[in-house]
Amino acid sequence: MGENESRPKSPQNSKRIRIVGYVLEAAILAALTFYALKTWSYMVPGYTICMIICAMAFLVCAFALIRTKSDSNLKTMLLISGILLCLAFFVNSFSIPFSSTDKKNYSKQYDYLTRERYMPQFFPNSIPESATQYRLDFCSEDFRSSSYVMLEFSCEETDMSPFAKQAKSKAVLSPMSIEEAKAADLVEKFKAEIAGFIGVEIDMTSPVQLQICFPDDLDEHPNAKVYILRCSNNIADLTTEAIILDENDNWICFSTII
Repeated sequence: MGENESRPKSPQNSKRIRIVGYVLEAAILAALTFYALKTWSYMVPGYTICMIICAMAFLVCAFALIRTKSDSNLKTMLLISGILLCLAFFVNSFSIPFSSTDKKNYSKQYDYLTRERYMPQFFPNSIPESATQYRLDFCSEDFRSSSYVMLEFSCEETDMSPFAKQAKSKAVLSPMSIEEAKAADLVEKFKAEIAGFIGVEIDMTSPVQLQICFPDDLDEHPNAKVYILRCSNNIADLTTEAIILDENDNWICFSTII
């Protein structure tokens, strides 16, 4: 026999490869089920992406086991399936940013952000039935220097009243206009209030700026007031939790940097 003649395929070796494939398929199916349940529970893109990746891995692995006869091709496709499964686990290690405009998903996404310790202290547990122009934005520190969550909506005056009361009663600083809150250097009045609240001395001649996330449609609410409910004790990086309230339009925005 010539040296270049290929060796006969070992039935035992082929059987081992297929056993590995069946185990891998079971692991992928378990991961797919897990991410499908998480997607249903929280309605966030992180789990949805992982579910889609696992579905692709499942199909590739199933095709390999059912249709592939060559051991080398089977190994290659099983390897691709394993890589896809690992990719899903890798994606799962990140908190994927999302923007939601469906208020029906708020309770699920609220639970997700609470579980991941992103949900701020003063965000509402539920959204009024009358809410319109709803939007929830989230971005984790995996994708920027710090995490933030923003929630905004309009609603009936009677539904807005408790939120307005909360903003005014829980505020640690005097109400600010949009221009004052955005200022690169706060006026002395607010500097003094911040110094008293966080218990540090502030050089009134040095610039002090609040770190607040503002929504893109803020220009539609020029008369809104900004209420600071929480403020960090780092003068160089005054991250905040704020409520931006426009009582004329019954519009509110909960905003925090974590």
